[in-house]
Amino acid sequence: MPAALRVPTLMDISLNCLAGNIQRVTSLDGLPEELVCVLFEEVLLKGKLSPRVLQLFRDTEHDLLLARISALNIQPLPLMPYSSRSKWLGDKPHWG
Repeated sequence: MPAALRVPTLMDISLNCLAGNIQRVTSLDGLPEELVCVLFEEVLLKGKLSPRVLQLFRDTEHDLLLARISALNIQPLPLMPYSSRSKWLGDKPHWG
């Protein structure tokens, strides 16, 4: 068997699946810090980091993970101002 060929472990497959469905997860509190850090990196690689997912990772309060988030300077997005006077998409403009 060639040395370059690596068979994925059950943990690799599980982390890949969990990272792909991270938006459905409600808590990471039961996972050890090292596993949460690896999951965070996998989520970044897959491009699945959203404001809710970022908060999910921050809520774990693991020191290594919070340091990694700080090192990457990941900031939450500012809230969009809500205007009740704006038209719904699809409405005709007043000049049309």
